[in-house]
Amino acid sequence: MKLFELGSVLSKQLDIREIAHRHIQKLVNKLNRTVHLAIYDHGKAIYVEKIEVPHTIQISSQVGKLAPMYCTGVGKSILAYLDDEKIELILTKNEFKKFTENTLVDKEEIKQELKQIRKQLYCMDNEEIELDLKCIAAPIFNHKGEVIAGISCSAPKMRITDEKLPMMIDNDNVRKCALHISEALGLNVEALKKYTSKEIYRMYITTPAD
Repeated sequence: MKLFELGSVLSKQLDIREIAHRHIQKLVNKLNRTVHLAIYDHGKAIYVEKIEVPHTIQISSQVGKLAPMYCTGVGKSILAYLDDEKIELILTKNEFKKFTENTLVDKEEIKQELKQIRKQLYCMDNEEIELDLKCIAAPIFNHKGEVIAGISCSAPKMRITDEKLPMMIDNDNVRKCALHISEALGLNVEALKKYTSKEIYRMYITTPAD
């Protein structure tokens, strides 16, 4: 049954994977980091693509597995842009597991973090799902401005330092890669005004897609 469900999800989201692939591969080549693509389906985030860098520490995630919505980069990048009722429903139904000492398990604290994520169009997983693993993630929107997926760039914490964060988030990297995938799916970036600040909106509106 689980394989059937996954096959159904992958079939529905095949266009996203095909459209996203070249953008993801370019990001992997540029940053030399593992990149994931997860799609949103009925309250769950499901990994549908993973491109790893050869000869690096292997990350335990797998295509077909669920990404916990409250403590993974791709999960939070999707959850933050759902409407408030869906967020409340997902968090209410969720069983919070404390994977590491950094995992937030208080619903109100998670909701506050999601509000901050919504303003900046990216989020961090700061060793929340696995010790020594950090990731930067960003949402992917469809032509209606609805969040449908997320991408994340993951690496050991020594390779995602505070000094490297600005370069990895912007400079045509994680956040803009997600935007370019969204634009390829038909997003009009004016729809982002309901989510983010004028400064970030202007940065996006003046940045051409690849």
